[in-house]
Amino acid sequence: MADAAKIRLLIVDDHPVVREGLRSMISNFAQIQLVMVCASGEEALRVACRQPVDVMLIDLRMSPMGGVEVLKRLKQKAPACRGLILSTYELDEEIFQAFEAGARGYLSKDALPDHISKSIELAHAGKLIFSSQMMERIEQRRQRKNLTARELSVLEMVAKGLTNKEIAGASGVSQFTVRNQLSSISSKLDVCDRTEAARVAIEQGIIRID
Repeated sequence: MADAAKIRLLIVDDHPVVREGLRSMISNFAQIQLVMVCASGEEALRVACRQPVDVMLIDLRMSPMGGVEVLKRLKQKAPACRGLILSTYELDEEIFQAFEAGARGYLSKDALPDHISKSIELAHAGKLIFSSQMMERIEQRRQRKNLTARELSVLEMVAKGLTNKEIAGASGVSQFTVRNQLSSISSKLDVCDRTEAARVAIEQGIIRID
């Protein structure tokens, strides 16, 4: 296959071992031309702006620029490039954010080489590579109203074990306001109480508690 017909792939991952493993794996696929392997989202975006890239394989969790932010900027800087998320995590909120940012699919870092190769081809063809279960969860999340920054802050304090009175004091509002916020949160998350709201938010990756 001539190079001009190959799928031009760029890999971005901040873990050296993963980068080298992917580099070695991709070298076995005749239909894919590896443009570059980058260690950061910033570097990957610079490359995608300078030369044609068909598909970008993007690590979800990187620092300082994560995969979701890379996807958002990719749409602006190189809209013809398809973004594929590669991750060891499968938190609903992160997958939803990646989908909303333009990801064409999600791949586990444990995926077999043939699956990764086929997914790159499908992404290049404009197909979505999300499992039916993921698409169902994405659709459920799309139907749910977004939590406000204040509600996220309240959820984090609930998850840390603070009472309504303590949350009110920390937020500078009344306990009545906190109760209203918790009622709104429960409605948006379709749960019955503050404890379940915190549990669901942690499980779905809406909030993170160290």
